[in-house]
Amino acid sequence: MLGLNNNGSNIKLTYTYHQKEISFLDITLRVQENGVIYTDMYRKETSVNALLHSSSSHPPSTIRAIPIGQFLRARRICASDSSFERQAVDLGERFRQRGYSRRTVKRGYLRAKHTRRNDLLVEGDKTKAMAWENQPRFISTFNHRWEEMRRIFDKHWSVLTTDPMLRDCLSTRPLMTARRSNNIKDLLVHSHYVAKTQDPFKAGKQKSGFFPCGDCLACRNMVRSSTFTSSDGTREFKIKEHITCSTTFVVYYATCTCKLIYIGLTSRELRVRVREHVRDIKAAKEVEVLEDLKPIPKHFRKHHNCNPRDLRVWGIEKIHTGIRGGDAKQKLAQRECRWIAVLHTLAPAGLNEQLSFSSFL
Repeated sequence: MLGLNNNGSNIKLTYTYHQKEISFLDITLRVQENGVIYTDMYRKETSVNALLHSSSSHPPSTIRAIPIGQFLRARRICASDSSFERQAVDLGERFRQRGYSRRTVKRGYLRAKHTRRNDLLVEGDKTKAMAWENQPRFISTFNHRWEEMRRIFDKHWSVLTTDPMLRDCLSTRPLMTARRSNNIKDLLVHSHYVAKTQDPFKAGKQKSGFFPCGDCLACRNMVRSSTFTSSDGTREFKIKEHITCSTTFVVYYATCTCKLIYIGLTSRELRVRVREHVRDIKAAKEVEVLEDLKPIPKHFRKHHNCNPRDLRVWGIEKIHTGIRGGDAKQKLAQRECRWIAVLHTLAPAGLNEQLSFSSFL
């Protein structure tokens, strides 16, 4: 051990041993005379008071819940009431140093004190947790007006429940769930170098729009285009990037002679996805149950006699990722959801059968 401590990295190693007691992480295990193992909380001598400060920009419910969670944790670890009371005094003092009110600390202490150690999850909490699973949620990034939004929900939610169409699906007020807002670390520190922006002097080399190569089999069903329109034809949008049949992470636009629109996505090369659509259309003849088909094959079996020549596809947006990639698939799903809503491609106006918001949660 002495040899290991002779280093220039300011690292000091220690060790302890005992026949009847050992500390591991935040627990001390102690063997009593009767052979029973008792547990107690353990804190290193170098530990600092790292509890979240009460003035931190977090939802008030989070600030109120932290003392409850910490006192319950102490109640769970401490095998005897005397050890819990001793740890509760130290824990309460550390909460007071971090700006928590006496009322908040006392609430957490009493909640833990009156909870049985071997049954911390009471039946009432289980029932409440099961009820929350089916309750709608309002999810947003936390900000300084969070409490104001909560009061608005409490005051005016009853107005929505009077609507005959919304009454059944909005019977209970949604739970307000806060995402973490950006902190100083997010604003000042980056985990990797930011990708360089395109040189404005070279930007003219690649034209914006969709350009099939013309050599692959998928290009038979692809259309060169620089624009795309909504399902009712009243709005026209320009393709802002250079997209080809070999581009990956693309939101694509598919249509036919009926002018119905389908918006899809693919993380692979676009031509691979188009060939899959063509194959599904041809195989739709052999499917007995029509409802088992996906939207495009189902439509082509009903109205085009499973002829894939009427299929026309082109890419409308590609997803850019950073050096490490990031969650590109989630971003791709979000853009697909946006274009389905903007272009009004949900059935019966279009061929999309559903609109999922799971990528935003």
